[in-house]
Amino acid sequence: MQPDTAGAEVVEARIKGAAIQPFFAWYAQQWGPERLRQAVAGMTESLGSCFDLDEEHMGVLPSAWYPAPSLHALLDRLLASHTAAERELITRDGARAIIESTLKGVYRWLFEAMMSPERYGRNAQELFSRYHEAGTMIKEPIGESGHLTIVRDWPGHHPLLCEFLIHTADYVYTALGCRNVKIRRVACVATGHPDCRFEVTWS
Repeated sequence: MQPDTAGAEVVEARIKGAAIQPFFAWYAQQWGPERLRQAVAGMTESLGSCFDLDEEHMGVLPSAWYPAPSLHALLDRLLASHTAAERELITRDGARAIIESTLKGVYRWLFEAMMSPERYGRNAQELFSRYHEAGTMIKEPIGESGHLTIVRDWPGHHPLLCEFLIHTADYVYTALGCRNVKIRRVACVATGHPDCRFEVTWS
């Protein structure tokens, strides 16, 4: 963190490579790596310097942290080149690629330790913090078969990343044994709300 002109500390938002590399891999398979390279090549040097055009997945490593503004700029460039229908596909299947990587990859042990919606609700912050710095995720019970997810103080927020959270919730709760999972967005900072919220209910 660095001090601002008033002397207060400013959080430098960062995103773990594991949170976005699986999406880049999926995107390159879907539309070709050249389209991804073109998006990076068109970025300013200050934003694009953390990427490597000559490396697979633009050099993004699962274990490294990356500045959120650079990833945001790349996501914006990618989304701008697609139709509305394609953006829906990107949101849904991109999220699937990320969560499938989580369930099979380096954080599989953490997910397996949860094994139930109740434990997931208690430990959601730990998993969120593995991918995003900073931000707070809490899950409040909705009756006996539901959670209200609240994400606040998330300087790395991006509309697509927020949509990824919602879509991955569908896959996560299903993997935890929940049936008839239904998700409803309640609020998002992108639409002027103070935090992001969505409800998950199941049977």
